Amino acid sequence: MKEEHERTGDTERAVGEGIRHSAPLITAAAGILALSFLSYATGGVVFLKELGVGTALTILVDATLIRVVLLPVTMRLAGRANWWAPNRLRRLRVREGDVLRGEYV
Repeated sequence: MKEEHERTGDTERAVGEGIRHSAPLITAAAGILALSFLSYATGGVVFLKELGVGTALTILVDATLIRVVLLPVTMRLAGRANWWAPNRLRRLRVREGDVLRGEYV
C-alpha cells in the first residue's frame, strides 16, 4: 500500500491495490492455518477439540472481517493520516529500491 501511495498519491487506490495484491496470500495462509488447527478436532481430548475449533474460527474471522473489511475501511477513513510518520522515523525507513541497488547494507 505504501509503495502505491508514494507512486500515485491516492489513498483509496493504494488501499485497493494493497488489498488486491495481499488478499490471496492472506486467504491461503488463513485456510492452511485453520485446517491445521481443525485437525485437533479429530482427537479424543475434549479440550483439544475446543481449542482447535476455536482457534480455527478465530483465524478465519481475523482473515475475513478484520484484514479484508475493517482495515481497508479504517484506512480510507484515516486518509492522509495513514502515511504520516515522525521525521526521525521517516529517515530510518529503508526503501525497496535502495536495497535492490545495494545502497543499503
